[in-house]
Amino acid sequence: MEGSLESQIAVLAGGAEPDEAGTSAVTRLTVTTSLSAVVQSAADAAGHLADEDARARTVAYRVSNLDSANRMPESVRVGDSLGTAMTLMVLRDYSQLPVLDTDGRLRGVISWESIGLARMADPQADLAAATVRAQEADRSDDLLDWIVTIQKSG
Repeated sequence: MEGSLESQIAVLAGGAEPDEAGTSAVTRLTVTTSLSAVVQSAADAAGHLADEDARARTVAYRVSNLDSANRMPESVRVGDSLGTAMTLMVLRDYSQLPVLDTDGRLRGVISWESIGLARMADPQADLAAATVRAQEADRSDDLLDWIVTIQKSG
């Protein structure tokens, strides 16, 4: 596919692809209509966008679209040693880890920053002292709404 930044593209429903003659619904319709009307006509012809609400739909990138949101993350459990958590972080090159209770519920997160702050306050600090509050996203949340939070928390 080629074009410039000003090029328009059409996303067509199944059945709007080229026929045996090599012309598509878009090609056949562009002879008599503008491109935006072509997109609308092709979508309507395929039975998608039957009403005004459907035409106004927006596409969102959900948290559930992330690979990591669809599997259990590596974590440590309340009561594990801080050394265990640090070893896992070093071996896996993680900057932070979730801390889960015995039922698998999120109780917080540890990070290199939280470990450093806890150890500055008390050189013998344990996992509980290095655990800080965590925010949990719902799988249906729009990922773009979380960008600022992700940036602030690393």
